[in-house]
Amino acid sequence: MYPWVQVYAPELKITMKKLILRLIFVILVLCRLVGYAAVNSPASASGCAIITRSVPISNGTLSYNQVGTGQPILLLHGLFASKEQWNNMMCQLSKAGYWVIAPDLPGYGNSTGFTTRDYALENQVALLHQLTNQLGIRSRFDVAGSSMGGAIATLYSQRYPEQLRTLPLSVHL
Repeated sequence: MYPWVQVYAPELKITMKKLILRLIFVILVLCRLVGYAAVNSPASASGCAIITRSVPISNGTLSYNQVGTGQPILLLHGLFASKEQWNNMMCQLSKAGYWVIAPDLPGYGNSTGFTTRDYALENQVALLHQLTNQLGIRSRFDVAGSSMGGAIATLYSQRYPEQLRTLPLSVHL
């Protein structure tokens, strides 16, 4: 049916699941290289009351921006970025009825006190899970990310599928 699977996958003994995850990762990396001009630029948040807060999580303090009320959505920034990359998107989503949360991932922006062990993507998933618990998010929520944030969002969806409503992926051609 799919000749490339029959030829490629058996040689490397890769399961279909691993192949799909790698493909998603490659797509996320390519999207980052092409650029998300509208998403990755820290736009001014005129007319939008974004609040910056921080919470103690594990060894450190996680800083995050939030705005709006309603259905929660977690936005995860990419490598060498910060929570402010989402400011324009946060305002748009809050106007559409979302409670938008954009954390500075460990090692970025105003999040401090984390060890290098916390920087591993799997460990960042656990830290984000602690954040959602501390914020009192009990309903299913949406999560989206760009670049490294997209990889973390994907890992979160695998580890805590019962918590997520959607995991949007964006491909720019």
